[in-house]
Amino acid sequence: MTAAILGHQRTMLQLGVGSVPHRDILRAIELLGTEVAPIVRAEVARREQPTTKQSIADPTHAGKPDLEAAR
Repeated sequence: MTAAILGHQRTMLQLGVGSVPHRDILRAIELLGTEVAPIVRAEVARREQPTTKQSIADPTHAGKPDLEAAR
């Protein structure tokens, strides 16, 4: 589903390490894992949530509650 949401199937990360101090490379990797990745995961999860219209059309969608029954 992520490919449909983000429009691609792969993400490639390349960090230039030429003259960049090792501690800065480690900090960049840490920030990707602690700051960027959680935001991307949250956005993917948000976009995967069915709309009310989708849920009514398919009340069994991914274990979501049956909105028709709730009416």
